[in-house]
Amino acid sequence: MILRSEYMWPALVVGLLLFNITASMTILYFANSDGGPEIIPDYYERSVNFNDQMLATEASAKTGWSVEVSLGDEFGELIVVDADGQPLVDLEGTITFYRPERAQAQGMAKLSASSPGHYRFQNIAHKSGLWDLAVELQGTEGVYINRFRKSVH
Repeated sequence: MILRSEYMWPALVVGLLLFNITASMTILYFANSDGGPEIIPDYYERSVNFNDQMLATEASAKTGWSVEVSLGDEFGELIVVDADGQPLVDLEGTITFYRPERAQAQGMAKLSASSPGHYRFQNIAHKSGLWDLAVELQGTEGVYINRFRKSVH
């Protein structure tokens, strides 16, 4: 069936308007389908304490500790050595898992010593993609705070 010319142009205009409305509603649906906006927990307290956090991070860098993080299937490992390359022992700490696109932490794991300078933790980063790992270590020689970004395949 072919439209007559007096109906073709109004039908084309109505069709373009309907296409625009459908495309806009589709975009709106997908823009809100990820759970909506996320608010960083305790954002005000974190902003007030920002300078203290930066000083703690700078102090961590001055310790000279070198930390290497590796993620396995079930467990991950943290290797910690001092400025002289000697393994650090008797450290306590946690590792907190974040997704860059999420405001909330996805989980936290306590570190347990497996050998001198080696600390194991339960790997929570099972989904593929980018993960931010916040490491906090305390020992007799000082405190270490740092964040690492790892890609999980």
